[in-house]
Amino acid sequence: MTEPKNREEQWTEGNCWREPAGHHGPSRNPDGASGREDKQGFGNDPSIYPASLRLRGRPCTVIGGGVVAVRKVESLLAAGARVRVISPVAQERLLELAERGAIDYEARSYLPGDAARGFLVVAATNQREVNRQITAEAERHERFVNVVDDPDGCSLQVPASFTMGHLSVAVSTHGRDPKAAKRLRDVLAQDLTQGSSVFPKAVRAWLESQPDIGSGRFTSSAWGDEEHETVPPKERLRMFSPNVLGQRPAVRAFRDLTCVSLTSHHTLVAACEALAGIGQLPMDTVRARPEVVGHFALRVPLLEVIAAGATPFLMIHNLGVPRGAYSDAILVGMYDLAATVGLTNPDSFNGSTEDNVTVEQTGVGVTVIGSTTNPRLQLATSQPGHLLVLAGLPKSAPKVDVRMDDPEIVSVADVQWLRRQPGVFDIVPVGSRGIRYEGKEVAKSARLSVEWASVPIDLDVSGGPSTCVLFAVLPDRLLDIAQTMQAPVTVIGCLRGEPRGRHG
Repeated sequence: MTEPKNREEQWTEGNCWREPAGHHGPSRNPDGASGREDKQGFGNDPSIYPASLRLRGRPCTVIGGGVVAVRKVESLLAAGARVRVISPVAQERLLELAERGAIDYEARSYLPGDAARGFLVVAATNQREVNRQITAEAERHERFVNVVDDPDGCSLQVPASFTMGHLSVAVSTHGRDPKAAKRLRDVLAQDLTQGSSVFPKAVRAWLESQPDIGSGRFTSSAWGDEEHETVPPKERLRMFSPNVLGQRPAVRAFRDLTCVSLTSHHTLVAACEALAGIGQLPMDTVRARPEVVGHFALRVPLLEVIAAGATPFLMIHNLGVPRGAYSDAILVGMYDLAATVGLTNPDSFNGSTEDNVTVEQTGVGVTVIGSTTNPRLQLATSQPGHLLVLAGLPKSAPKVDVRMDDPEIVSVADVQWLRRQPGVFDIVPVGSRGIRYEGKEVAKSARLSVEWASVPIDLDVSGGPSTCVLFAVLPDRLLDIAQTMQAPVTVIGCLRGEPRGRHG
């Protein structure tokens, strides 16, 4: 059911920056003319400074608990921010995020001092006067502030945008006509997808000349701040097809991954997971809420795809339970986890249930498909002298109660962040065979060996639903990574052997 539009939801894009606090009214050119319009009638505000914000690990405060606040929070979480929400009442989605520990939630009204904290403050209440108070306080403390119902009151707003790999396209009307900006964004995105106009042809020519930067796919979390739209998976797959029609793509298995090379710079990566006997049906061995079952079933293949350096864009589930409240609850757990990596488009999900026979034990299968423009992926890239490090701790049912909010479990966000760090090479989720097995696999794939360290961790115990991951790292990068990650970090060994060339 479509949520009713309200004043909060009007502003989907706008100016990125405005004049400092204390400046009121339109900016002026030296000749005294208004900066809003030039002689041709086009906007020409010199106070606008387009920019991109890197929010990984930065504290952000969202004041308000409505539909728009949910969208703002999910966008901030997707960017890796640490989010605090303040509102006397909140949407169910925000309460779920708070229960999981994904956000800090304070169930109260705005108080002076709230907008003084945080790198970025979002005023998303349904009261204009309160939003003005929040804005004024944020300005006094030199915080970036985004106001949902006042484009001129913002020091920062998010334009209508989309992303192709490392290429971002943003459209802003400085808050004057957000619908027009959204329409233009959609037209440009469609043109880029179909490659039928001058603009996409020029962009594609640039992409082809920059194979290390370019990309042939849209990232799943790339669409505008208010909408979270994505190019449908069928369209995204079609973008890969012109160079491979009539040919059989190269397929290879690597550990638990299947890699499909569609073109010289486009690769699909698939991973799957099976889970059984965990749930709330009569013959289940381990009792667990269905949302938890869905979360951990999806977690394993999701981590595998991300760790390989690919961007997930498609999830296929196979539930060995009948369609109904129980299967729906399992899917809620999957959808909530998928949303943390920006996978929210309904077309990105498909699957089936067991509706023909009586089922007394839970069974779940799930496959995740991602895409990348790096034909080598992030596999077998380790070198001698790299440290072999464990993030998180191994935990597995039924011996251990595996909880979604356990701080000793490495988060999907941690792995996403880790994948982007320089000096980090192979990342491998630890499964039922344990840390030692996965460590040997990392070394074997890189034609190296492991010199094991003495650690107070059982290296052979099951990692369950990949509650921890192994990664290889340059020694001088370890301290910074250990201080940044929320999960515990433990050095378990060092890779030895003959160098195979530059590690990049």
